[in-house]
Amino acid sequence: MPIKITDPDGKVHEFADGTPTDVINTQMQQRWANRNAPQPPPAMPPGMRPGNSTARDDMTASMVPLSEDAQRYQNLLAWKTLKGDRAGVMGAKDLLEADPTYEMRKKQAVGMGENAKNRAEARVSGAKILGSYAALLDKFNETPDDVLKGAIGPSNLKPYQSWIPFIGGMTEPEAAASYRLMPNMTGARSAEEAWNAQNLFGHDVHGITNAFMTAGKGLNMSDERQKAFDATMRDFMKATDRKSAKEILDHAKGIIANDFYLTPEEAEEIVDSHISLMSRMKDTKKSETERLLNDARSAIQQGAPRDKVIERLRQRGIDPKGI
Repeated sequence: MPIKITDPDGKVHEFADGTPTDVINTQMQQRWANRNAPQPPPAMPPGMRPGNSTARDDMTASMVPLSEDAQRYQNLLAWKTLKGDRAGVMGAKDLLEADPTYEMRKKQAVGMGENAKNRAEARVSGAKILGSYAALLDKFNETPDDVLKGAIGPSNLKPYQSWIPFIGGMTEPEAAASYRLMPNMTGARSAEEAWNAQNLFGHDVHGITNAFMTAGKGLNMSDERQKAFDATMRDFMKATDRKSAKEILDHAKGIIANDFYLTPEEAEEIVDSHISLMSRMKDTKKSETERLLNDARSAIQQGAPRDKVIERLRQRGIDPKGI
């Protein structure tokens, strides 16, 4: 009876009874290799040329192509594995790993894996920075135009000369808020409110810039790129009106998204979700404050010492105005 051998594709190959095993193995290897040899393209109409329509995923398309020998060794390795031929598996593996294109692809795959890891970590860092950005944007949106006018702009950021007594080194809003004898030239009705807004903006800008640069160093971001972001955030503080300041903030958001591998849509979603959360937290705090104020009024009406009630409210960070 003939000897029947089934290859990995399910095709049956017949050999004469008594054919030596080594002869069968040699012929099967040759037949299997030939099955993967490039086939001539089909005949095309005159004047037409075949196009490259082979579909490959992005990773495969960007990697070093395997040589024809390496592809044959891969197929041979698969066949030997299916047949349970340990010696054949080792031999095919040795041949495959000795191929220079396979070795280059292995090294490339390791590098791509490391890049993917770094990219994922960068996205996480970018999302965190956008969380801080959202906090700044929320403060900006909640700041009245009058107060904003007194908090930002070149004239409000320029410090007084260091040799001037008392106010040396202070900005215009800080000096006017610190000393009542100083005229309020900030453009805001309240120098105190203008200074508070300027101070909060400054802290947020510093925090966002510092987080960007710290994360950027981990990504081997160039010093020029980090300095460019720092300059963008400083320009936000120098803007002379709300529209210009908002445009600069939008630009900063785009830089964060781009440099940390986030799409504009992802960045927008992250910022919106943080602002929505902050809005819910403010609503909760407002409701709690109203409840405590009502409880305080009720306690005073029932005879509790007013000064003690007010003291407890202040301890909880609640303005007792109106009690």
